[in-house]
Amino acid sequence: MRKNVILSSMMGLVSGFGLIFATWLAVIGYLVAPVLFSELDPLKAGNLVGMLLSISNIVLLAGLFGLLVARWLVFKWLIANGLLVLSVILICVSEFWLSPKMQVIKEQYPLGLSKTSPQWETFMTLHGVYQLVFLALILVLVVWSVLNLNKLFLGRQSIDKKSL
Repeated sequence: MRKNVILSSMMGLVSGFGLIFATWLAVIGYLVAPVLFSELDPLKAGNLVGMLLSISNIVLLAGLFGLLVARWLVFKWLIANGLLVLSVILICVSEFWLSPKMQVIKEQYPLGLSKTSPQWETFMTLHGVYQLVFLALILVLVVWSVLNLNKLFLGRQSIDKKSL
């Protein structure tokens, strides 16, 4: 009996990792970032938010890889693992493609990028795509967790295991 309770708790925690990761990202992106931009000059705030997001992406990437490995070795009951792979892809796109492109542009303007800068539109386009990828990542993590928690606690599997 006690072993079943411990196993259920562990399964619930693993299923909830997506919610934990999504909450972490939402707090940084939608609470911390606006506060930093309201309290610091835009250059410092942007650099600090960029650093926080980069650290978060690397931690999240490690966590997702750990979760995928754990799924294949131990937690075979997890479903919608394609969503975890999609999360890894979204993080890689933002961290290793979009962020470096934005960083190259920012480095050309040590005093800060302004609306009159020749690369303003390019930077803002990349920033907008980054924000969409960021929001998509949060949503994918939430959906993955909800599907797994639904299966765990309600015994329902509303999607075909192999479809995602």
